Amino acid sequence: ERCNSEEEFGETREFSFERGAQGFSALFADKPPGEETFYELDFKHEPLPAPLSARRGLRLSGNNHSDDLAMLIKGALGGLRPDTLYRLEIELELASDVPAGCAGVGGSPGEGLYLHLGASTQEPLALPSNAPGDNGWLRLNIDYGQQSQSGANALVVGVLSNSYSCDNGVHAPWELKTVSTHGHDLNMRSDAQGRLWIVAGSDSAFEGRSDWYLTALRVRLE
Repeated sequence: ERCNSEEEFGETREFSFERGAQGFSALFADKPPGEETFYELDFKHEPLPAPLSARRGLRLSGNNHSDDLAMLIKGALGGLRPDTLYRLEIELELASDVPAGCAGVGGSPGEGLYLHLGASTQEPLALPSNAPGDNGWLRLNIDYGQQSQSGANALVVGVLSNSYSCDNGVHAPWELKTVSTHGHDLNMRSDAQGRLWIVAGSDSAFEGRSDWYLTALRVRLE
C-alpha cells in the first residue's frame, strides 16, 4: 500500500526502472574480493518473469556463501541545497517469487533476506577491510546495518517473502510488493555539491541463491 504522505514533503523524486537503471548501479559486499563467479553475482536490466513479463526491472542475484551477503543499488540525487540536513522517506517497489514460511540453511529464503532502504552523504562503496580477521573482505563504507538490524545509513523495511505461503509449495508466482521507511526517522545531510546518495537492497542470512527485482523507487525530501 502506497504511503499517502506527499503533503508532508517538499519534493518527490521518482525512478521507474522500466527503461533502465536511471543512474543507479549495483554494489555487492560482505564477501571476499574476486569471488564474483563463485557467489553467482549478477545485476541486469531485463523483463520480469511471468506473470509480470509486461514489466521490466533491475535484477539482483547472488549466492550467500558468506552468510551475510549484501546486494544493493546506489544512486546520487543532485540539485539539493549544499551541506543541508534533509528528512527523507524512501519507497521501493520490488518483485519476489519467494513464499513465506519456507525453511532454509541459515535462515528462510524469504524471511531471512532483509530489505534495507537508506541514504548517505558520501558515495557508498565496497572496499577491502583492514579489520582483524577480515582478510581484505569487501565491506561497505557506510553503516548499512546487518541482516535484521538497521544501521545509521539504512533502515530495515521488510523481508523478501511475498503473500504466498510455503504450505502450498516452495514455488510461488512472481508478485509485486512495496516497502517503505514511512513512520521511521531518516535524516541525512547533503554533501558540498548538493548531492545525497540513495541505497536500496538486501542483506541475507539465507545461505543460498536469491534473485529479486527492483521495479520503482520513490524518494520524498524535506
